[in-house]
Amino acid sequence: MAEEGDSVESFKHLTKRKVDDALSALDEAAKHPLGAPLPSPKKVKITPRKREVVSTPALVSILAASRPLPRPPPTVPESYTPTSLPDVISRISTFRLATYSPKPPSLSPPSCALHGWHNKGQRERLECVTCHKGLLITPPTSKDGGWNSPVGKRLEEEYVGMMERTAHEENCPWRMRGSSRGLYRCQVEGRTKLLESLTTLSSSITSKLGESSGTVRLAHPLTTDQVTKLEDAVQAFRRIRQTPVVPNQEPTLIPTSSILLALFGWTPSPSASPTSALFSCSLCTRQVLLNSFITVPVSASTTASSFNVVTQHQPFCPFIDPSAGAPPSASPSASSATTKRVGWKLRLDTIISKQRTSSSTFDFGGSGESLDSVGDGSGEGATKKLTTASSVLAYVRGILGPKGKRRSTGSLS
Repeated sequence: MAEEGDSVESFKHLTKRKVDDALSALDEAAKHPLGAPLPSPKKVKITPRKREVVSTPALVSILAASRPLPRPPPTVPESYTPTSLPDVISRISTFRLATYSPKPPSLSPPSCALHGWHNKGQRERLECVTCHKGLLITPPTSKDGGWNSPVGKRLEEEYVGMMERTAHEENCPWRMRGSSRGLYRCQVEGRTKLLESLTTLSSSITSKLGESSGTVRLAHPLTTDQVTKLEDAVQAFRRIRQTPVVPNQEPTLIPTSSILLALFGWTPSPSASPTSALFSCSLCTRQVLLNSFITVPVSASTTASSFNVVTQHQPFCPFIDPSAGAPPSASPSASSATTKRVGWKLRLDTIISKQRTSSSTFDFGGSGESLDSVGDGSGEGATKKLTTASSVLAYVRGILGPKGKRRSTGSLS
C-alpha cells in the first residue's frame, strides 16, 4: 500500500508541472493581439568580397602549360597541284614502256598522274609525289587471261580503288581530291589564239630544221583540200602579224611540213647535238628523232619511210585519243561532240571551219583582214580581198546618215 501511495504522488507532481508550462505558454501568447503578424526578422545584406588573384611566377608557368596551344592553319604541300597541267605532264613523262607495261585506260599513265602518282624507274611501281607511299601494280598472268578476263577486271577494279584513295596516306590531299580528267586534253581557246600558237610553233620548227625543213617526209590523214586551207590560214596570219624586215616585201613562207608538225603537237626538244632533229609531243611526251625521215639523195631501189604524225603518239595522247578528258563512266551517247573528236581534228576544224557568215568582219587584231577571207579553201588566201574597218564604218554611216543629223521617221497616214 505504501508503494501505491508514492506512485500517486509522483503522478500528481508531473501533472502539475505540465499545467504550469501550459499556463506560461498562454501568458506569452496573450501579450500579442489576436491575428497580428509576428515581427519579421531583419534582412542582412551580404556583399561578397572580391577575390584578389595573387600571381606568382610558378602559378603563371602552370597556367601557361595547361592552356591549349592554338592549332596552326593547315598548310598545302607544294607538290599538291591538282589544277596544274604542266605538273601532270611532268609526272606522265616519268612513265616508260620499260618500267610500266601497257594497262587499261583507268590505270594508264595519265590516270595515275592525275591522282599524284609518278614512276621512279622501278618496274610496275608507283610513288605519290606528296605522301611518298608506294603502289605495285602487277598485271595478271597469261594464264589468267590478261586484263580483259574476269580475273583481270576484278584486279583492275581493286587497283583503281587503291590508286585513287586507299594507297595514299590518310592525310594525303591526293586521297581526298585528285585532278580533273578534263584537265588533260587539247585546249582550244579560239581560232585567233590557235592560229597564233600554230604560227609561232611552225616558225620555231622551221628554225630547228633549217634548210631541211621542207624535205621532211610525213604521213598524215589530211586531204589535199584540208592541207591547202590550213596552209592558207597560217600563211595569211603570219603575213598580217609579222613585220617584214624590208618594207613592202612579203615574208618567207612556212613549209607545209612545219605546219603539219605543229598541228599534230610535235615541238622541238633541246638535244646535245645541234644537228639532231629531236622532237617531242607536248602532251604525251613521246620523243622521236626526225633525222631518219629527212629526204636525202637515194637510189631508185631504196625505199624511204615517212614519219607518221598520228601513230607516233602514245595511245593515251589527247591528240589521237577521243576519250581523253572525258570521265570513264560517260557513255558514247552521253559524251559531247567535243570529246568525240580527237585533238588534231578539233584543232583543224577550228581553223578551217566554214560556220561563219559573210558579214563577219572580225579581224586578227586591228589589221583589217576578215576571218572569213583567210583559209576558205580556194588556195588563194594570200591574195583575197580584205574587208577593212574603215569600209565597214562608211557602210554603217551610209545607213544611219551623217554624224549629228537625226533621221526623220516620217508621218503615219
